[in-house]
Amino acid sequence: MVLQETIELITGAFLPLLNRFFIGVLLLLVGIIIGRVAGTLVQKFLHSVGLNSLVARGTKAKAPIEQIVSYFVKGIIYAAFVLMALNTISLTTPALTIIAIALLIVVGLSIFLGIKDVIPNTIAGLRLHKRLKKGDRISFERITGEITELNLTDTLLKTNSGDTLCIPNVRLLRNTVIKKSRAQKD
Repeated sequence: MVLQETIELITGAFLPLLNRFFIGVLLLLVGIIIGRVAGTLVQKFLHSVGLNSLVARGTKAKAPIEQIVSYFVKGIIYAAFVLMALNTISLTTPALTIIAIALLIVVGLSIFLGIKDVIPNTIAGLRLHKRLKKGDRISFERITGEITELNLTDTLLKTNSGDTLCIPNVRLLRNTVIKKSRAQKD
């Protein structure tokens, strides 16, 4: 009698959990199948329209737009089915919290890596604005030319051969820059 009650208690507690887990796994498998089929269909449709060639003609650059859109569609479908599976096994809130934190870390790192060169170049640009101005002829690192534009982050320099160089301001500040008189050519 005690053994039977124990088995019923264990079965009653684990059977619903096992059912939800099985349904969650089933949802994941269905999501993978639907995502792959949808991605393939989207890619074939975009290929029949000739999206890659249209973009190549319009922008003069080759880009696998058809594949990118196909991967995006797959990713959206995969994400939807993963969320449904997590919701089925009651793990939506913890999983979404972890995903949100990971996303914030990735966005924060991206912003940091994106501006890590901007800040030193801006500071260097502010310092260079005191010493140099548009029209000045300068020489540094075996490069000689006339400043055509002096921005906060970079300086445009037109060389004697007619080339225009975009030089980060930090590079100008860290090297010896010789300011030549306007009459001096080299």
